[in-house]
Amino acid sequence: MNITVRNAYEHNLKHINIDIQRNKLVVFTGLSGAGKSSLVFDVIYKEAQRQYLESLATYARQRLPKIGRPKADEIEGISPAIVIDQKRLGTNPRSTVGTVTEIYTYLRLLYSRFGLPTIGDSNLFSFNNPEGACENCKGLGEELKIDENSLFDWDKSIVEGGIRHSDYRSGGRRTNILIASNVLDTQKPLRQFSRTDLDKLLYSERIVLSDKTQGFIQKYSFEGVVTGILRRRADRRGLSSSVLSRDHQFFKLYPCTVCEGSRLNQRARSVFIKDKNIIDLANMELDDLFEFIKDINHPLALPIILKMKEMIGSLKEIGLGYLSLSRSVRTLSGGESQRVKMARQLGCNLIEMLYILDEPTIGLHPRDISQMISILKKIRDKGNSVLVVEHDPEVI
Repeated sequence: MNITVRNAYEHNLKHINIDIQRNKLVVFTGLSGAGKSSLVFDVIYKEAQRQYLESLATYARQRLPKIGRPKADEIEGISPAIVIDQKRLGTNPRSTVGTVTEIYTYLRLLYSRFGLPTIGDSNLFSFNNPEGACENCKGLGEELKIDENSLFDWDKSIVEGGIRHSDYRSGGRRTNILIASNVLDTQKPLRQFSRTDLDKLLYSERIVLSDKTQGFIQKYSFEGVVTGILRRRADRRGLSSSVLSRDHQFFKLYPCTVCEGSRLNQRARSVFIKDKNIIDLANMELDDLFEFIKDINHPLALPIILKMKEMIGSLKEIGLGYLSLSRSVRTLSGGESQRVKMARQLGCNLIEMLYILDEPTIGLHPRDISQMISILKKIRDKGNSVLVVEHDPEVI
């Protein structure tokens, strides 16, 4: 059965009819503006999304975005589709190459079972779990240190907007809470604050206050500016990039002084396999990590080692052997992010899927293009259809 499109007229498509063989690696190429992306993304992928969402229960569909039909008379033979694009893998400071590929999950399991001294569950090696995270940085590996000259307009009072953070704008809710709390003199220029008052403004723990002047008890809380920012930043659900950038403009980032950037507490850092703790392995380049785990010969560790070698091998094959498991996904380029996503799909056991890629060779060294083609063929050979928008002659 083929993927069949009849009379597609989305965007600049001129009533296109096309049959695409399934379970093949198919490249779409042509001049800029010829309609390649319109056909692949705005017709085929859009309809695959729409039909998949329509197959879900009504309760689930109500909570998902509505997708309209693409402009085509007929689209048949499509499967659930996955786009592997060059969008970044996210901005969550807790996400690393190790966590998004799940290799770090197997590494934690390895240390929980075979590391010495034995401390137990694999969660004890997770920086995203309170039991394993550094007590100081809460598993982020970084400390924010306030830049007071950036945060404060010293010649203004709090009422006048002397705190430059947008949460404390003049007339804003947090500023009004500060005024109502009477904890500090909000009318006085910040330049006249004592060091004790500045520390209270910046680092005070949360204090629950109440006000009875309106005839009823109104409760609210006051906390230091830095205390509030660090509390939000420690939220394991992660923060949006806009919130992070808004907060970070008033801070400088330094490696955590307690865990030295490793994210883990002392207990987790004190467990070793062959004289290496889990941080030593997470910081290795994947090429070196692959060689290290090959020499772990404990028979009960073999299933874990085989899975790790398979996953690391996929990343090496696609030219990412220079990365480490501890590398933050925030620092990956678009091309690196796309290749990490591809490597993840090699470990996926789903078949009859439709994979769609947009110019996956952009930014690749010529020697890595053949590796990219090999990965695309492997995804195809697992029983999937692969559609690629590409200009590179070698791929074509």
